[in-house]
Formats: sequence, structure tokens, C-alpha cells
Amino acid sequence: MIKERSDVLRALLSKDMKGLEIGALYHPVVPKAEGWNALSVDHDSKEGLLAAYSHDVNATSERIQSVDVVWNGGSLSDALVHSGHQPAEFDYVVASHVIEHFPDMLGALRDFAVVMKEGGIVSLAIPDLRYCFDFFMPWSTTAEILTAHEEKRVRHTKGSIFRMFAYRTTGIVNRGLPDELVSAYNIELSSDIKHAYDQFVDHESTWPSRYADTHAWYFTPSSFRLVMLELRALQLVHFDIESSERGPCGEFLVSMRKTSTPLSTPRDQLKAQRMDLLKETTRELAHRANMLDVPRL
Repeated sequence: MIKERSDVLRALLSKDMKGLEIGALYHPVVPKAEGWNALSVDHDSKEGLLAAYSHDVNATSERIQSVDVVWNGGSLSDALVHSGHQPAEFDYVVASHVIEHFPDMLGALRDFAVVMKEGGIVSLAIPDLRYCFDFFMPWSTTAEILTAHEEKRVRHTKGSIFRMFAYRTTGIVNRGLPDELVSAYNIELSSDIKHAYDQFVDHESTWPSRYADTHAWYFTPSSFRLVMLELRALQLVHFDIESSERGPCGEFLVSMRKTSTPLSTPRDQLKAQRMDLLKETTRELAHRANMLDVPRL
């Protein structure tokens, strides 16, 4: 049975901690109205979000909480300092369906570490590519994440924009179902190739062009574990995964703890762990193929 997502995401958090929630929009995991001591960080003010999402019936003034820190360029740590906060001030960071949007995911994770205390928690809800509109997307590897960081990307690539418009899907049936019953039997493409190419041609991928949003990164639970293990082994991130489990909304829910202790896993053991995760990722992708033959309930 799939647990309530908020219970999983908040399992290692408490209301006496001081935290950040990034990109909550109208569905905060740690709502200030319920007594959570969490700053709301978003790409615009509450008024700006209401205007930007005026087409969404859920984006009402009652549901969108006040935004404490506007972060729409540069680093999160700089945005917080400009708002009167200090590095290493926060006990946790919550980001639900956010991490996959960062053009430079590694840079974002490293920035999270700057603003967090030792032992702090990063709580993430991440789309499982099998169970959402990313169904046909290729799983993201450490190589690609390193490349984006090396290039200091602040805008999505033309390839990411084309991929979204060319291969985005509808028709996955997943909510509340066990893995073996999730169906892609009636899957369809939601765009066409000509439109995707037009978006590719028009997209500007360098600063200071207008930001165009998309998923840049695609994961299964095991492929995300693999990326985090490899980045940790390279001493590029300093988070250990504490838990990972499937959520109800085509996602998996991950809690990670910040640590300054270097990874001490022996080389042969690290290699074996990576191999196990590569195998498990392959099994998860095989399950994706099997979903095409599961009739819709």
C-alpha cells in the first residue's frame, strides 16, 4: 500500500526545525498555515504566481501561500543572503517535483548544501519516468549531469526543449496502483514532430533569454540512487540517501541527509554497488516496456 506522500516527505522533519520549501505553488508539503517553520521560495511573488497560473483553477489566493524569497536567477544561497539569511541556517529543504527542472541539477544540489546545517535533510518528490508523461524519455546519467554543471547551464538546451515537445505523452494510469497494474496500454503522444522542431528552432538556450521550463532530468528510483552514489563518490555532493519509496503521483519520494564525512566505501565495494544499481535500473526500464501490454483497469 502506498503511504500518504506528505507523511513520507515529512518523516525526518519536525515543526521545531527551520526549513525551506522550493516551488510549493498551491500544494505545500510543509504549510506555514499548519505551523511549519518553513520559508517559501519560488520564482515569483505570490501576486506574480497568481498572474502566471491564472489558467489553473487550483491556483487561488487562498491556496498559494505568501512567498518569502523570490529566486529566479543566480544561486539559492545568494537569494537567501539578499533576503537577510545566512549560509548553513536551515535544517531542511523540501522540493516536490522541482529537482528535475534545474538546468544544472548538480549546481542546485551543491547550493542546497550551502544553505543547510550539518545533518540537514533534503526531502524530494521526483517523477518516475515510467509513471508520468516522461515515459519515453532516456534515463539521465551522471555523465550528462556533470556536463551540465561544467557548462554552468542556466537555461535548458535546445535538445531538452525538443525532447519535451516531441516525446511527451498522455495516458499513463498509475494513481494508487501497485507496480504490476500500472498501465501504458493507451499511451499517446501529446504533440507532433513539426511543432517540436519549431520550438527547437525558436528556443534560446543562453542567458539572458527568457526562461522556458521543461524537465531536464529523467529518473527511476534506482537510476537516481546511482547518480547520487557516483556524485558522492566523486565528492561533488555530500548527501546520503536515507530513504526512497514510491509515491502516489507517478513519483518516488527521497530523503537525503547532509554529511561532511567523505564516502569511505572501498573501490571494489563501490563498483559492486554501482553494478547492482545499473542492473536494477535495467529491470525498472524493462518494467516500463511491460506496461505497454497491461490493459487499463
